Amino acid sequence: MIAYTVSKNTVFLTGASVVQKILSFGYFWYLTANLPKTDLGAYLFALSFATLFGSATDLGITPVLIREAARRPEEGNRYLRAIISMKLVLSVLAVAVAAGIISLSGRPPEVRHLVYAALGLVFLDAFTLSFWGIFKAARNLRYESIATILVQLVILAGGVIVVQTSRSTLHLVFTLMAASLVNFTLAVILLRRVLGFRLLPAWDRPTVLALLRLVPAFALSLLFVKIYNVADTVLLGYLSDSEAVANYAIPAKVVTSLQQVIPATFAAVLFPVFAQAYRAGGPRLSQLFTRACAYLAILSIPMSLGLVALAPQVLERVWPAYLEVAPAFSVMALALPFMFLAFPTGYLLNATDRQSRNTLNRGIIMVAAVTGNALLIPRFGYLASAAVFTASNIVLLGLDWYAARDIIRGRWRDYVPLAGKILVASLAMLAVTIAVRSSFDVFATAAIGGGVYAGICAALRVWRLRALPPETV
Repeated sequence: MIAYTVSKNTVFLTGASVVQKILSFGYFWYLTANLPKTDLGAYLFALSFATLFGSATDLGITPVLIREAARRPEEGNRYLRAIISMKLVLSVLAVAVAAGIISLSGRPPEVRHLVYAALGLVFLDAFTLSFWGIFKAARNLRYESIATILVQLVILAGGVIVVQTSRSTLHLVFTLMAASLVNFTLAVILLRRVLGFRLLPAWDRPTVLALLRLVPAFALSLLFVKIYNVADTVLLGYLSDSEAVANYAIPAKVVTSLQQVIPATFAAVLFPVFAQAYRAGGPRLSQLFTRACAYLAILSIPMSLGLVALAPQVLERVWPAYLEVAPAFSVMALALPFMFLAFPTGYLLNATDRQSRNTLNRGIIMVAAVTGNALLIPRFGYLASAAVFTASNIVLLGLDWYAARDIIRGRWRDYVPLAGKILVASLAMLAVTIAVRSSFDVFATAAIGGGVYAGICAALRVWRLRALPPETV
């Protein structure tokens, strides 16, 4: 099998991610336009509930597999067979516990049935994640990239058929299961034909114990992020109702999609570069980090302010049935700069052997987010979840920046000129956007605002990053 270069794998992963997110966003819009809020909310709650317990099926095993199989490719099949046996136990336990909890939860029968069906996804995806991990270890992301797009096409086609026929949310979950089965089957076939792997479980006690010793370093961080990502939706489903879940899902989908397409792929590419620069020593790491943050700030600040200004118009054009969520949309849009910048800070900590601090920071915001949602949802509903979301992202960036302060060279005042220029251009864009939004279509307004921002940035020479001091660029 061909092992591709970092640049080629980056192209595969980024291209597949962008296409998948576009298809996923289109599918989500289609569901919101064709399903009642209560049905959509129940569907999203079931998926979030199942995902929460799905985190217990991996517990950091797959990152360990990737690292160890990359170091010793000849041992990859032995590691994978041991992990399959481990995941059989973890998956059965996770599904059983989740089914038991939802059965005793007092949720309506239709919601319980959705969760039961969604747990099938948890079982299949637990193994598929590790199967594709082997290809990551072999530095070949081509197959997984193709599968990612194919799976999303299956979901899209199946979902459209369901909506046009039965309109059953249970059938929508079955569509996701069919797509997961396609993904699972493709991975199995490729492992056998391309790599010649055997996939029967093998409880190799020394191998299992060796893997388990390595797991804790990865498990907590992944678990904290998983819980943080779904806790708001699950708590809304328990403490409010399905309609609140659907309302919250609109701004959450927009904001998280922007996060996954832009900073997530960008930072994933930077991570190995950060690690190499850290090993080499010298000022290059600080320079790379500074530039990464500058570029993400240039993108995210105007994007955030633009969404705040245009939230009602976006909803009116794209989701007219959800106009009431405009305040929550605006609140969550304010989180974008902090979300974007938390990617390079998190990867910087991991690349510089500060992964324990990275884990601690994400554990802190997980606890804060769960506590904030639990306390505020009964009184303020999904608006509370939006506010907690933004506040927790602000806190996370502050914690990361504080932890990385000794890595980043330069002083706070060194960054003031660039930050000032970005802010001036963003506020000018905001003023123009507000002034013309009643006279133009939302997309035309966004284009006008974007043009104003780009023009001012060019006039101020923001693109060349001349505002950054020589020692940090």
